[in-house]
Amino acid sequence: MHRLDYPARFKHDKKEGGYIITFRDIPEAITQAETMEDCFIEATDCLDEAIVGRIDDNLTVSKPSKPRRSEKIIALPAQTTIKVTL
Repeated sequence: MHRLDYPARFKHDKKEGGYIITFRDIPEAITQAETMEDCFIEATDCLDEAIVGRIDDNLTVSKPSKPRRSEKIIALPAQTTIKVTL
């Protein structure tokens, strides 16, 4: 099985604290986390929910683009990856 790895931007929120997480390939996938460690957990959950939402709504699921230097890679969970590839 081939993985779907999406680039995510973790932007430090100087005003409120924590981080805002966005995905340029999946614009509706936006979340936040208090610590950098939590960013990966929250980003994975957010990406998964956004992709499942697209599948449920019969919308196109964009392929991941190449990451930019400032982006982190978030792997789509295996179960959702299988749904996308079907």
